Amino acid sequence: MTPDDADVRLDVREIDGPPFGEITAALDALGSDERLRLVAGFEPRPLYEVLTQRGFRYETERRSDVEWHVLIEAETDDAAGEGEPVRTNDDSHSPPTDERMTTLDVRSIPPVERHPTIHAAFDELAPGETLTIVNDHEPKPLFYEFQAEVDAFDADGYTVEQADTQKFVAEFPKRGD
Repeated sequence: MTPDDADVRLDVREIDGPPFGEITAALDALGSDERLRLVAGFEPRPLYEVLTQRGFRYETERRSDVEWHVLIEAETDDAAGEGEPVRTNDDSHSPPTDERMTTLDVRSIPPVERHPTIHAAFDELAPGETLTIVNDHEPKPLFYEFQAEVDAFDADGYTVEQADTQKFVAEFPKRGD
């Protein structure tokens, strides 16, 4: 990875608040032959699954304790010879499927950044989709926060399961209306 190997650069360290919206906007604007260099102050592990679900491949480089670079480009369907991006989480209006659901493992995110990151990811969901959170504790306070503040949150559809002592998996569904 070299400094000039990307067509677009987004330094999320310069963004006030959670950067998820800016990242997804940059990905949406990325041409099929363009590459995005994302610069972050921590390793953006929760982003990796989103990138994979949306049909992007990535390469991560740690430059220092507070600087991570992620080079992102669209996967292409070379087997079909088309060279077009393969994106499984697009903006189509088809009914949501498990493949289009977003999962965020927030255990590696600093605690102060978790709720804003989760809210930003939830805001990006289409109606009827579900945000699955993997956390190191039961997200009861987050549930109550969503219930009180987020009109699109379907509290009746909320579920949480303790998968391990340090792993809780919670589903935050977005209303379909």
